[in-house]
Amino acid sequence: MNRDQYLARQRRRPESSGTAVPAAAPITIDSDEQEKLIAEITREVEHQTTFFTRVFSGWLLACGVVLVLCSLKLLLAGRNGEPWPHRAVLENVPDAAFHVTYLGQLLGLYLAHRVARGSGWHILPGVMLSWTSLFSWLAVFRHFGVTNPLFYWLPLGPAVALAAAVYLFTSQKRLEREVKELEGSRYNLKGA
Repeated sequence: MNRDQYLARQRRRPESSGTAVPAAAPITIDSDEQEKLIAEITREVEHQTTFFTRVFSGWLLACGVVLVLCSLKLLLAGRNGEPWPHRAVLENVPDAAFHVTYLGQLLGLYLAHRVARGSGWHILPGVMLSWTSLFSWLAVFRHFGVTNPLFYWLPLGPAVALAAAVYLFTSQKRLEREVKELEGSRYNLKGA
């Protein structure tokens, strides 16, 4: 039961009276009932926040696993004697610099795991995976060409992850405003 339903119920007298309290009449809510109402809505807000966080974190984990597997495939191709795909992108950059890409993807997975457990930043894993996937996408383009399916579906992961991050951010801001309104209602709900 939300706050509006609770207030609507408080405005009504028992049916035996046959009348209703005017809308302008002051409403007095017992402190215990008020605390129960706020606690109930706060639990609902926390439940929604946890749900959005876990969904977003799960998608990041799936996206990160795919990116790491694609990167390992490119890495093994270079180790087996094939031309390094990275050198076709930036010939003057040492190979060791591109290893930061793989480490960054693993770091993104770790941060997504921390988010799934209720700690850490929400937006950083998506930024990390999106940034590192750019190198993987360029490597696929230079090494395999546009005919390879990886060229088309590899950027979809970071794009959806970014959309999920924006959705999670806006949802949390809305829920935070609702919590602030509930905290302010501790005094506003009391009758004159």
